Amino acid sequence: MKNLKYIGIFLSILTSLFMSSCETTEVTEVIEAEPNILFERQLSFTSANDYSVIVDFPQDFEIRDTDLVIAYRRNGVDESNNNAGIWDALPRTYFGPLGDVTYSFNYSVGGIQVLLDAEDGLDREALGDDFRINQDFQFAILPSELRSGKILNQDFSFNSISKNAIITP
Repeated sequence: MKNLKYIGIFLSILTSLFMSSCETTEVTEVIEAEPNILFERQLSFTSANDYSVIVDFPQDFEIRDTDLVIAYRRNGVDESNNNAGIWDALPRTYFGPLGDVTYSFNYSVGGIQVLLDAEDGLDREALGDDFRINQDFQFAILPSELRSGKILNQDFSFNSISKNAIITP
């Protein structure tokens, strides 16, 4: 029994010596990337456009297949913070008394398609203008470094993207 006690102490000392002699070196590779592009559009969804709007990319910007596009819809303003926009990332589903409504988007190098979808049987015109007319959207284009074989570790929150963005009209 005494031997087990000494073996336990010996193993504890050996482990602590081993752990204190380990060093870790953190290597961080800094990749110079193009800045994010952020632009805003006001869109209206009607039966005439089949509740789908095509948004063109800014004229002075060339998008590549590997770039990432993120879309946001303004859902209100934060009065306690100088009326800053409250932005919801798409896709986003809203649940209401009339039924479920989803804003979604897809994109290619040709543009961004923003859609207002509703569950079967829901008349989107009945939603009223608050959900369909003059809706504010922001789009963030995050240039990709995949062509060089490197992936950026980036925070995709709205605040982070807009902080590091070039704002275009």
